[in-house]
Amino acid sequence: MTKFIWLIAGVGIGVIVFVYGQGPAKGEIVKGKTVKVVPTIQEYIRYDGENISFAYENKYELRENSPGLAWELVGKGVPATIVITNKDDSSGRVEEVSGVKLRQLKNAEYTQEYVKDGLMFMKSNPLELTAFFLKNGKSMTVSMTANTNDDKNYKEEFLKLVESIKI
Repeated sequence: MTKFIWLIAGVGIGVIVFVYGQGPAKGEIVKGKTVKVVPTIQEYIRYDGENISFAYENKYELRENSPGLAWELVGKGVPATIVITNKDDSSGRVEEVSGVKLRQLKNAEYTQEYVKDGLMFMKSNPLELTAFFLKNGKSMTVSMTANTNDDKNYKEEFLKLVESIKI
């Protein structure tokens, strides 16, 4: 008789579990905490060529147009492009480079600053930053153009690139 009671109790519990298991799930949905994403400083990539080396942020894609003579950094998701050119030049002074003379003639459009062994010119709308250097019989030009007039962040980025150049 005890086996019979245990059998009826087991079947009863089985029926209850089966019946309640067929209904819709009930419960409470708990949302997770909102995660704050903090931007980090961009990683720098170092380019080491035969006659030049420089560091640039990883938000640019490097394209070497003429090996040893021209490099283009194209923005990935940023509205900026940087072009670096390296060519033979017999000018004795950076002030004699044709690009420098041109910008000095247009002094209403360009402001001039001295930077790391060279000259930098800035035009603000749209943003254009260009630096000229002479070293070991070569003229180096670094130029950034951007579809913006936000010169503060781009100027800092440009100056970091210019400071990293080794000829």
